[in-house]
Amino acid sequence: MNRATTVAFYLIALSLGGAFILPLLFSDGMFSDGLLYSLLGRNMALGKGSFWYPNATETFFYNFHEHPPLVFGLEAILFYVFGDSIYIERFYSLITLLLSLTGIHLIWRLMVRYWHIATPNTSWLPILLFFVIPSIAWSFSNNMLENTVTVFTIFSIYLSLRALETSKNQVLLLTCSSLCILGGILTKGPVALFPIATPFIFWLTTRKISFLKATTSTLLLLAIFGGILTVLLSNYEARLSLNQYWNQQVIASLNGSRDVNGNHFYLLGVMGLDLSLLILFCLGAVVVYKLQDWPITAYYKSMSFLLLTALSASIPMLLSPKQLSHYTIPSYPYFCLFAAVLCWPILQLIIEYTTEQTFKIIRIISYAFTTIVFVATIYVSGTPLRDQELLHDVYYLKEKIPQNSILRATEAVTKDYKSYYYFYRLHDVSLIYREDSDHTYFLSRSHENYHPQGYKKLDYPLEYFSIYKRQHD
Repeated sequence: MNRATTVAFYLIALSLGGAFILPLLFSDGMFSDGLLYSLLGRNMALGKGSFWYPNATETFFYNFHEHPPLVFGLEAILFYVFGDSIYIERFYSLITLLLSLTGIHLIWRLMVRYWHIATPNTSWLPILLFFVIPSIAWSFSNNMLENTVTVFTIFSIYLSLRALETSKNQVLLLTCSSLCILGGILTKGPVALFPIATPFIFWLTTRKISFLKATTSTLLLLAIFGGILTVLLSNYEARLSLNQYWNQQVIASLNGSRDVNGNHFYLLGVMGLDLSLLILFCLGAVVVYKLQDWPITAYYKSMSFLLLTALSASIPMLLSPKQLSHYTIPSYPYFCLFAAVLCWPILQLIIEYTTEQTFKIIRIISYAFTTIVFVATIYVSGTPLRDQELLHDVYYLKEKIPQNSILRATEAVTKDYKSYYYFYRLHDVSLIYREDSDHTYFLSRSHENYHPQGYKKLDYPLEYFSIYKRQHD
């Protein structure tokens, strides 16, 4: 393949991902968790709360310790530099996507260089496979914490591999790998620990290093990580904040006292659906190997390393009492790399028999597809593609209600966490559910037959809510 055709394959891979992610990412509206994380970062940039004590609203999650605060701090930097806009969290999510793709590219390039799994400039294949996983588009278009965990863990594994493959700068590379693990821990907690197993998995599957080197590398990773963590915990606020997170999130989740979702087969089923196309590709590749009598063992070491790495990231999630569909996303890059290694020889054979005229058509398609995705993203940018009625009302009431107000609300409103987040994210308005509260405005859902005493309903063209004002105001 010439350079132009290689670029075309990269464009196809990236524009496919762009088609799945960018229109959703840059439209208005977001999944409640991602909206909360952006709210915490935005408030931090405005001086509401601090790094170790993030603040969501005046009445809800005033001190937020459900997760460690690194992502909120990173987003706060962007809010502080670029100002308050709904696109800040979206650009942050885009940055994590690009860094994740860079990590996939670097690991693939390293494996090409040392293990000769494919020809150079072919990382578009695992990138393409990454985008066919449905949860990837959902997660990266909704500002999820798993996006940042994926970045830190994939770079940690890459840096460890570099350290294991070279005799130069090993301590520096392992130090940087440990820092990435710590970054993952400060993003989502213990789920980011799996890269510590990289030296042992590398030794077990490739035998390119001695058991002694795998042991010393692992101990060095742990020592550096432990040393930095000890220094961090010597700060009183950091220790108190992370202790609250540990008790109310990690311990509570492990003993099943909060947020238990289904059984251990739930997440296994989600993974099966997410990886269904990759599984089909791999099964098809195995059939071709058998028919052509190709030695699949030629790629056994690299595939074993990638598969065990993927399992080390996903199995702990399968065993946890708390299971949500996006928890296994940090493991998906390695499943994609595994499938790419297995499928590449077949794809290479197809490419060798492809005519130049076909390559010209591929290049034209890649340019056209990229243009369409770019135009479509601009077209839907800022348009609500979810929570349309809710956003309509929040934007309307933003012009009617003073900033920094507190609205009394029904239980139905306050049980819908998105209402909290949208009102505060867009207008610094808090909600409170208290029968004895005496606030100027009262909010209910439009379907509720609710007539609060002492309040008069305002004749506003609302779709999701009904709003009342205290009569003597």
